[in-house]
Amino acid sequence: MQEWHELLYKDKSYKIEIIRKNISRLNLKIKADSRVSISAPYLVSRHQIEAFLLSKASWIAVNVAKMNAKIQVIKAEDFSPENKQVTFLGNNLIIEIQIGRSNSARLYNEGIVLQINSPESAQVQKVLEKFLRQKLHAVINNFIQGVIAKYPEFPKADISLRKMRSRWGSCSPNKNIVTLNSYLIYAPLCCIEYILMHEFVHFLCRGHSAAFYERLAHYMPDWKQRKHLLDCYAII
Repeated sequence: MQEWHELLYKDKSYKIEIIRKNISRLNLKIKADSRVSISAPYLVSRHQIEAFLLSKASWIAVNVAKMNAKIQVIKAEDFSPENKQVTFLGNNLIIEIQIGRSNSARLYNEGIVLQINSPESAQVQKVLEKFLRQKLHAVINNFIQGVIAKYPEFPKADISLRKMRSRWGSCSPNKNIVTLNSYLIYAPLCCIEYILMHEFVHFLCRGHSAAFYERLAHYMPDWKQRKHLLDCYAII
């Protein structure tokens, strides 16, 4: 059963979804579209949940405002007959659909042309997602070959892509694997390059110590500006 709570704080109203789960403690989350939800153990009373939310009212207000200020992207899964756009490397592009025997996609000046064998939204999303992943792989390979490969101290790493909710990337130094969030294709090119360099520096320095950031600044002096721009995007 879906539950909702309306939190009033400083003349503003916040509609909060309450989700009951088999967990041990309350977990408050603000999603990329600014929706607020709280996961609660089955045995925690409604009164306890509401008291907890009231205690977090200031935090909720501040972080909802931050999320509302972020740049919202149009993902492949947002496609609909009414919304024929997608964000690609920080720009919103028009999607032009052509019906054909096979599925393919290509860029043109103002957007993306999709040739598909079915106009259904699910099919369009599938073809579009595949195309975007291919483009992200190309961006990654270009940066690795053009920049990372110049430094012999960086290992040859396997790159994997997957959708992630809470991080842009991760590094497994023992396995020489870098995992990147496939949603990065919606961010500007300089942000993707920043995440790549960030993860490769982890092969040399684990954790986020002062030494790590010194190394990062050595290889990418403007990493702070790139990170600031990426922080403006609400994608994950």
